[in-house]
Amino acid sequence: MKMLNLRTTFGNLHLAFEPAGTRGYDSLTTAATVHRVGALRVRVAALRDVIHSKEKAGRTKEARALPGLRALELDQQRAAGDDGGIDQN
Repeated sequence: MKMLNLRTTFGNLHLAFEPAGTRGYDSLTTAATVHRVGALRVRVAALRDVIHSKEKAGRTKEARALPGLRALELDQQRAAGDDGGIDQN
């Protein structure tokens, strides 16, 4: 995986040019959403794609992030009225 790691006044910024489990930017734009950041419009990878990439990375650092990301995904599904196929009983 090709990475660029930057240290900014706001914290660390890690850019992955071809995240694990993807074919790079083009494969991530399919489900990406567009958000405004100041005057810019930026594409943000879908949470499901981020989770998939972290699962495929096989690194401890990425694995530690998965429970929180999965909980966020479940919260988003519930807010959208989709339980993700989870039996609530």
